[in-house]
Amino acid sequence: MEQVSMESYLNDFKPSFENFLSKCPRKVKSTLVDDGNLYLEILDAEGKSVDGFNVVLNPLKPKKEQIKEIKEKLETFYPVIIKKETSTYSPEEIETMIQEGIPVGEAIRKKKETLKEVYKVVRIHHRYNEVDCIDLKSSKLSKFKLYTIPTSVFQDKILSNQEEMSSIFMKDAKFMNVFKSK
Repeated sequence: MEQVSMESYLNDFKPSFENFLSKCPRKVKSTLVDDGNLYLEILDAEGKSVDGFNVVLNPLKPKKEQIKEIKEKLETFYPVIIKKETSTYSPEEIETMIQEGIPVGEAIRKKKETLKEVYKVVRIHHRYNEVDCIDLKSSKLSKFKLYTIPTSVFQDKILSNQEEMSSIFMKDAKFMNVFKSK
């Protein structure tokens, strides 16, 4: 009978898990509560806790499988790049505005702005100043290079001011390549 100790498993698990967290687009604090209980705290740009969850590590499961399960839970907290789109109002909407007292010329010139989710940030490569994103329309995983801002600043700002950072990303990020379709 083979005996697996939690201590030896954790010694093998920790470097891989720390590498995963170093590329995670969300700031996460991990605390090993006791043998096999890992608490992950989701942090905002200032380092304040916004959410968290507990993971029970199983030394009989491969570390890659455990990290994948943790990643799947964390993905719900990953930041999203949004794009501001401007469009004209429909004739019916213009008519409604005029009935509400808006002058005709102003109602016709008025534009509506909508925010559209475009990419989900799934990995940040601080060393190369690159960001991996999933295109939410096509589900393709793409890599972008940031030229004017460091990824550490990008990571903080996307959590604190999503609209501004998304605008900067759309102007600054240069598409490099598509990795795969999900």
